[in-house]
Amino acid sequence: MLENSPMSGFVISSKRDDISVLQINNPQVNALSPGVPDAILAALRMACADATVKAIVVAGAGRTFIAGADIRELEAAAWGKADLLDLHAFLQELEQCPKPVVMAIHGTALGGGLEVAMAGDSRVAVATALLGQPEVNLGLIPGAEGTQRLTRLVGVETAIRMCVSGKPISAADALACGLIDAIVEGDLIGGAVAIARKAVKRMSSQLKEKLESKPGFYEAGRALSAKIRPGQTAPLRAVEAIEAAATMSFEEGVIRERELFTECIQGEQAKAMIHIFFAERAAAKVPGPTGGKPLPIDTESGRLVQIVETLDTRPEDIAATVTLARRLGKVAVVVKGRAIVPKGDLNEAIAEGNKAVEDGRVARASDIDLIYVHSGAFPIWRGGPMFQAKLMDLVG
Repeated sequence: MLENSPMSGFVISSKRDDISVLQINNPQVNALSPGVPDAILAALRMACADATVKAIVVAGAGRTFIAGADIRELEAAAWGKADLLDLHAFLQELEQCPKPVVMAIHGTALGGGLEVAMAGDSRVAVATALLGQPEVNLGLIPGAEGTQRLTRLVGVETAIRMCVSGKPISAADALACGLIDAIVEGDLIGGAVAIARKAVKRMSSQLKEKLESKPGFYEAGRALSAKIRPGQTAPLRAVEAIEAAATMSFEEGVIRERELFTECIQGEQAKAMIHIFFAERAAAKVPGPTGGKPLPIDTESGRLVQIVETLDTRPEDIAATVTLARRLGKVAVVVKGRAIVPKGDLNEAIAEGNKAVEDGRVARASDIDLIYVHSGAFPIWRGGPMFQAKLMDLVG
């Protein structure tokens, strides 16, 4: 029997006989925006207080589970404009709920979304779900106990690989490594409810059987970081946090993770990589470096070489662009079919970028940064010349 209650805030509560179903409802991707954790806790407390409820299922309404943190909130925290949401008390109460909590995952459970899922007693997912800790893509490490619970669930080696690469894993791989407990075919909620009726309490923070710690694990993690993310500090801090998970108590590891996360979010690299994240989203909405058409950049001056997309341009045209760049005294870089870019003095690049914006040849200063970053002329963790100008207070 299905009993529905009206939608309240960010959570839709319902009952299927003796199982409470809580669906997180914060369109479009159920981000952990301020207010969402409080709404989940309020619904959780009501379910715990209901003597007819045997267990609880937490799922995402709409197209996904919790896709992650609200990146605007991360950006504000990185620049010191807001305090970062502290999820410790929320996750602790969620994990210590006296009734078993089953997390039902579809779409994606990324970053903060996976951290919430790991605070449940068990996790089930549809076959197409993706799970991961992609924080390194923003110059960060998991900051809501993710390195601590992940390590206890999947072991040191897998945790390092996931946190250093930032790549999500499939439901099948998540099942194989112990991150989830079952793959549900068909109706996710129905399957999760059936599993919840047999579920028992199993707090991930108390697991110890996979906490094998060997120096070779961490050396391999640092080597992987140097190979795939040269110059970046976040993956190295992630390895440190995972080592803390394997060698300290859960409570001590949580404190160490928070210290390392704070170091990352206050640093330049996180600011730069969050800047590029939003720059890419803005550029994708209009013709530009990610929109399949050339960006309107001045090529005659030789300051910036026009982007050429493989999808739209013949190889000989790309070669001609490279030749033009070299003739004008610039080093052309070809990345994934794009012939781009100048290397050069930072102040010169800033001046060129400002002029391009003033002349209306680019819509935003961040487009200039994308050109430099995607060409390889600027490392992503430095954010591009216009971002550097912002840091130096040369522009707003």
